[in-house]
Amino acid sequence: MDIVIVAPASKLLKEIEVLARSQSHRLGFLPEGAFEEKASLRRILAATDELGSLMGYVAYNVSHDRAKLIHVCVAAEFRRSHVALTLLNELEKHTRTLRGMYLDCRDDFGLGGVWPRLGFYARGDKLGRGNVPQKLTTWWRDYGLQTLFDYSRKHLIEDARADAVLDRNVFLDLIERRENSEEARALEADWLLGEVKLCITPEMLNEMRRDSDSERQRLQSEIVSQFEPLTIGVNPILS
Repeated sequence: MDIVIVAPASKLLKEIEVLARSQSHRLGFLPEGAFEEKASLRRILAATDELGSLMGYVAYNVSHDRAKLIHVCVAAEFRRSHVALTLLNELEKHTRTLRGMYLDCRDDFGLGGVWPRLGFYARGDKLGRGNVPQKLTTWWRDYGLQTLFDYSRKHLIEDARADAVLDRNVFLDLIERRENSEEARALEADWLLGEVKLCITPEMLNEMRRDSDSERQRLQSEIVSQFEPLTIGVNPILS
């Protein structure tokens, strides 16, 4: 598999436009000329096989310190060949000076189990546009880079605090006040504020998205900002 930057007015770009039209029911709308514009900015990566056939592509924008994915598309005959993961890993190399990449995906597409396998975790949700607005989840893939703010916060303010990573059960004990949760609630003691930083992992956020109890999911989404997310670079495993 080869990953290339797609050139404007190229044969490969035309093939990408054809593939995008065939998958338009699951891809965000791009107006006429948008692919040409993205190619002129060198913001389309394509995967090709040994015969030069298009396997898939990713189109993106750069906004501030992050890359926003516009399209991630793999041809049907090449799915389950790790094309998307290879493309995204290559995109990370091309945008390594940024903090990470993200996308908004409709929940009714049924891809909630796909994005975590590609190194993303859920960061929130919102309603899309349209006559019948659909719920969108924002998925984030962090590059694990520290900003000056991160460094100063960690080394000048929080040096003395130890990280305490919460597992799913302890997290639920804290927010739901479940029976026999006294040990977990001890973590909220005032004297621990200057000693321990309560943290959650990206996978915890993904577990929240998989919760079938919509009311509990809503409650967790409201409370989760009280906990410090562990920010680490991702290294997805091929599976």
